[in-house]
Amino acid sequence: MTQVQTLAGKEIVIGITGSIAAVEVVKLIHALRRKGAVIQPVMSQAATGIIHPDALTYAAGRPAITRLSGMVEHVAYCGDGGSANLFLIVPCTANTIGINCSGQRRPCSYRACHAPQHVPPSRGAREPGTAETLGCRGY
Repeated sequence: MTQVQTLAGKEIVIGITGSIAAVEVVKLIHALRRKGAVIQPVMSQAATGIIHPDALTYAAGRPAITRLSGMVEHVAYCGDGGSANLFLIVPCTANTIGINCSGQRRPCSYRACHAPQHVPPSRGAREPGTAETLGCRGY
């Protein structure tokens, strides 16, 4: 049976954070690629301690970004006129939400990204009181 390429021509940047749920990202990347999407994995340092970058490189078909190299990759994908059609952070940990809600504008910050974003919180970030503790609303 032929898969419908509903995401053909779409570039999705997937930010992987340091949650144990990061081990499931390979399956997500495979599913998105089967729909025709081009995937660029970007990993936090904490994520590299949970899943090896080579696993995501293999799944995505392009090297996982594990650090900023001076080539301003984050601007090429998520800056003004960047190539990303979507910036997805999975799993989005409470730490990542806290950094972004505090107004810190780091290169890994989804607040700094001009592409549409989807930031589903990890299980720990959904615990009662977490959003209030972090000073965030809407998670």
